[in-house]
Amino acid sequence: MRIATFLFVAGQDTSAKLIASALKILGDCPPLLERLRAERQRIPEFVEETLRMESPAKVNFRVARRSTSVGGVDVPAGTLVTVALGAANRDPRRFEQPDEFRLDRPNLRDHLAFGRGFHACPGAPLARLEARITLERFLERMMELRISEAHHGPPGARRYHKVPTYILNGVTALHLEFSKAA
Repeated sequence: MRIATFLFVAGQDTSAKLIASALKILGDCPPLLERLRAERQRIPEFVEETLRMESPAKVNFRVARRSTSVGGVDVPAGTLVTVALGAANRDPRRFEQPDEFRLDRPNLRDHLAFGRGFHACPGAPLARLEARITLERFLERMMELRISEAHHGPPGARRYHKVPTYILNGVTALHLEFSKAA
């Protein structure tokens, strides 16, 4: 029961943050919005790059079960290790031009937004599905999308309030303006 409750709560929060980040990116980049509208098959790639750029989780914690070395730093067994997912997802040794949003990134799914291997998030497929379906429905039903300048400021000088936590990454509110499709 505890695991099911955790997945339900954690899944809602991270999926909501993922979808908000995706809409924020689209609101700030009309050409990308139009590209996705024309090439809907690229939505899964868009979701992956959104996860890399704006991981819903900032960090993950692990305990080293045995002594090891990470990046030339000795980590004794029993040490609590903080994995900064956002930093790993923007590592220039792993991702060419890491601060640039690119749908054609060759290693698109190499990000750590949902962990990796044994420590991969069991809700990752559901979060990806929720984001994809939400974006598909949005593109079907809405024509224009803009970030509200009244709430967030003009392009190039946007202001967003992030959730005040060390664990999650996302905005506390996202004000959008859009028009309904005919």
